[in-house]
Formats: sequence, structure tokens, C-alpha cells
Amino acid sequence: SMQEREVGVIKRFYSIRHFGFIGRAGKQDLFFHLSDVRGGAEIREGGRVEFSITADQAGRPRASGVEVL
Repeated sequence: SMQEREVGVIKRFYSIRHFGFIGRAGKQDLFFHLSDVRGGAEIREGGRVEFSITADQAGRPRASGVEVL
């Protein structure tokens, strides 16, 4: 089944460490890693992105298939 996609805004991005957090309206910020950004798009704080939500190895939610809008 197609996973439901969400839209959010890059709230923080730590370019040296290759990860950051996506802000979502009324929800907890979501971790993402640069390796989950499609097409090597440039990530900028304040930029809008679309993504799916998966779980990491510890079961915590994280973004995957991140696309810059």
C-alpha cells in the first residue's frame, strides 16, 4: 500500500553531521538523515519537504524518502 506522505518544514539542519529535524504542524519534530533525501537536493532550514514516516532500529519515528518541494 502507498504510504501516506506528509509535508513539513526543515526546522534544523546540521550539515556537518548530515542530519536534522522536520517541523510538523501540531506534531513532534521528526528526525531525518541526509541519506534519506531524494536526488541529493539541497536542504535549507525553512524549506518545505514531503516525506514518509518510518521507524528507526529503536522504534522511534523518522522521516524517509524526503523530497524538497
